[in-house]
Amino acid sequence: MPAGELAHSVVSLEHLLGDESVRLSERLEGASTWRARFGVLDEVLLRRLSDIYVTNHAVAEAWAALAEAGNTTTVSALAKQVGYSRRHLADLFSRELGLPPRAMARVIRFERSRVLLRHEGGGRLAAVAAAAGYYDQAHMARGVVGAHRLRTGRLGQ
Repeated sequence: MPAGELAHSVVSLEHLLGDESVRLSERLEGASTWRARFGVLDEVLLRRLSDIYVTNHAVAEAWAALAEAGNTTTVSALAKQVGYSRRHLADLFSRELGLPPRAMARVIRFERSRVLLRHEGGGRLAAVAAAAGYYDQAHMARGVVGAHRLRTGRLGQ
């Protein structure tokens, strides 16, 4: 099912994974640390990622371009690349992936900053912010809060 149907919803693990949910729960219970638990989740989710099917290849093309360019492209440029209007692309993107392109770009930028922070060992926040595509450290801090709200569905807080 398209991710847009799941956006801002709580869905049982069994509904999403079927019989695999029991095995996943057992593996998570058997993991002794949070690092091990997240390793199990990463393994299962990455394996399932290959099962994801985007029904509109213009959305798939726009997603690939957005994932590659991150915050260095605009929704207008993506729409032009795939031959749709901005509004139509945003509607399709939301339906297929759960978020419109602009919001997805913010999540991608947040993920890049998280990876940089982890690899830089905390490093200088201003340098991480610039490398991730933020204007400055304060912009990154606001972006982190916004991306967290998008990921958790707590948009009004």
